[in-house]
Amino acid sequence: MNTTAKNVIFATAGHIDHGKTGLIKAITGVDTDRWDEEKRRGITIDLGYASMAAGDVAVHFIDVPGHEKFVKNMLAGAGTVGAVLFVIAADELIKPQTIEHYEICRLLAIDKGIIALTKVDLLEENQIDKAIEEVTDYFKKKPLDGAPIIPVSARSGRGINQLKETIIKIAAETEEFQTGETVRLPIDRSFTVKGYGTVVTGSLVRGVVKKGDVLESLPTGKEFIVRNIQVFNEERDMASAGERTALNLQKASKSDLKRGDVLTNSGAFAAADRAEVQVEFLDDFRKVTGKDGRVRLHLHTTEVISRIKIINGKNLKKGEKGFARIYLTEPLFLLPGDRFVLRSISPVNTIGGGIVIHNRFTGISSENLAKDIRNLFNSEGEFLLSYINKYKLNGLSIKQMRMITGFETEAIERILRDLAQKRLVLRIDSNDKYITVRSFKKVEGLIYNILKEYHSTNPDKAGLTAEEMLHFFPEKTDAAVLNAVLKSMLDSGRVVLNNSYYSLPDFKRRFTAKESSLLEDVEDFILRSGLKSPGPGEISRQVDSDEGAVKKMLRLLCESGTLKKISPDYYLHKDTYENIKQKLEAFSEDKEKIKISEFKELFSITRKHAIPLLEYLDEIGLTRRLKNGERIINIKN
Repeated sequence: MNTTAKNVIFATAGHIDHGKTGLIKAITGVDTDRWDEEKRRGITIDLGYASMAAGDVAVHFIDVPGHEKFVKNMLAGAGTVGAVLFVIAADELIKPQTIEHYEICRLLAIDKGIIALTKVDLLEENQIDKAIEEVTDYFKKKPLDGAPIIPVSARSGRGINQLKETIIKIAAETEEFQTGETVRLPIDRSFTVKGYGTVVTGSLVRGVVKKGDVLESLPTGKEFIVRNIQVFNEERDMASAGERTALNLQKASKSDLKRGDVLTNSGAFAAADRAEVQVEFLDDFRKVTGKDGRVRLHLHTTEVISRIKIINGKNLKKGEKGFARIYLTEPLFLLPGDRFVLRSISPVNTIGGGIVIHNRFTGISSENLAKDIRNLFNSEGEFLLSYINKYKLNGLSIKQMRMITGFETEAIERILRDLAQKRLVLRIDSNDKYITVRSFKKVEGLIYNILKEYHSTNPDKAGLTAEEMLHFFPEKTDAAVLNAVLKSMLDSGRVVLNNSYYSLPDFKRRFTAKESSLLEDVEDFILRSGLKSPGPGEISRQVDSDEGAVKKMLRLLCESGTLKKISPDYYLHKDTYENIKQKLEAFSEDKEKIKISEFKELFSITRKHAIPLLEYLDEIGLTRRLKNGERIINIKN
């Protein structure tokens, strides 16, 4: 098969025994019934696969069961397709699963396709004409209205060539799946091949997979390396979106992977246990879900028992669209724009479907959800901007945006450039994190008010560190965002920074006469003590003051940068510290390393002061301790 072909996945649909499997065999030569039980009973139980190609168009068929008991399996195939081959027997016409399968296609927005009117060899020509009229009437004003209706017979061969030509024509007109960086392969089979190991198959609905790629399975989070790739028994180096794909995975066992798991980029996405969605029901909401709102949610090849809660408590009427929050009993990989089908718990019937808007709870109103779903399909920029807004003072990284929206990184970067040019968002320093301009200005205002209030109630304190300031914010704020705003305010002179403490530029620390005198005494004593400064108790005796008052002065002098706290009982004056740096710099001109004994001798101090001082210098990076206790001098700090 041409690896450069346009790839389109078709699923069959239709009532049991209307000839879906026989028709696929007539088109492709492949009998898609794989199981002995399927051949014995003459019905399709699980998914079957076949393919055909013409020119630069390749069509991959998923043959689905028509029996009501196997609609679950039908959904596992229908959820990953681009078009439908709707099969209706001319002698029976519209039957229960015809209707259910049509509703499933409609809910999944599968509006491209062909209607094959099978078994026409059993009817007279005038009866065939009437059958075409009835089928045409059924699909009138429905998504498949106007789809080609082709009378065929797998037994006689009538219409098969016309059907094949029409399939290729429809496939050529069908929009292809995305082939960007994001990989999404919902698994529909997992099995072991002797001599090869574990193989999984599925419809690659997004991206490109290459040999050697590392893929993550969600929701388990396990990683696997792609050893070999096949597309319909053809060995490949890569597979592209729209192809039926088999992957041989290294270090995987059959139990590691099952139908419903999804292979995707390692570390790029996460499974969710809740979502905000738009829903539609085929009957009144309460009538089909019961009081607790429990449903079976089908997405791609996955079925998850879920609980659905209509926003605002509205009881949606038949055919009415509304918004809901869905609680999943098992984590599921879902992205905005994903379409799903809902089925009742018992008896099991198709009851509705919907579209994922957010793969997490935002708590916004139904009006804003309506706005978000419009933007999702019409303005990706507005959708992304609304998400950055939702994260308020925390900002969002590009990786987070991709995980939340499913947008390609290239598209996100393009959108962000546009939003930045419009002065709607700002990049936070060197981080790939963005915040809205409105939120940035809000943080500026909060910083000003926090510092103003703090100065008013703490006139003797130097101000607040960035870490301390975070505790005063009324809502959760990311440290990177705060630091970026502080840098902006510092550059513009709206705040000042002194020894890690931020303050307003017009703030002046205020002390009583007694405090000012004690500050001078403590500073003078520590300066005179040099490298042999005693602890707070001894200092209080020397300056004739209460130890508690001395500790306060020590803290204030550290805040202003006058003193450096080496350990809880050891303080140095800034001038003494500068002298240490100068002596170490001079020492390092001859030797890169310094021993503890050399350090003690250089500064004429005992081990009592040398060890805490060296540990402090290690901590700030001026020295680096080796295993033997020697230090490498890094005077650049």
